[in-house]
Amino acid sequence: MTKRPADVWLAGRTLGWMISLALLKHLLPLPTLVRLMWSKPRRSLGQSDERVAGIAARVVGVSRGNCLDRSLIVYRLLSRAGSNPTLVIGFGRQSDVIGHTWVTVRGRPLLEDSASLAAYTEFVAFGVNGAQSTGR
Repeated sequence: MTKRPADVWLAGRTLGWMISLALLKHLLPLPTLVRLMWSKPRRSLGQSDERVAGIAARVVGVSRGNCLDRSLIVYRLLSRAGSNPTLVIGFGRQSDVIGHTWVTVRGRPLLEDSASLAAYTEFVAFGVNGAQSTGR
């Protein structure tokens, strides 16, 4: 990955949101937190949705334990860029019930492949302005 000034700026914003989310996740109910993370579109970041999501994922990390943080930040960055993302929370069953959070744009998941998401049933999705819809 080439280190362009826009990439560095995006990584810095991601880091700032990581620090903020460490506290906000424990203070706010999820619907309120998602509404807070939505940003009115301002201008394009000049990068593809995949590149924005990839930079955020590298800063946050890609372990399952932080999929909520990663997805909330990607949702924020892409909403601000006018990409109209959807934040999806689903549950699956392996030996226990497990949850996972991911972001889609135009119905296509970012940072995930459809095969890995097949194990999850969508529980709730948040779209424009953090508007909530249940199981599709």
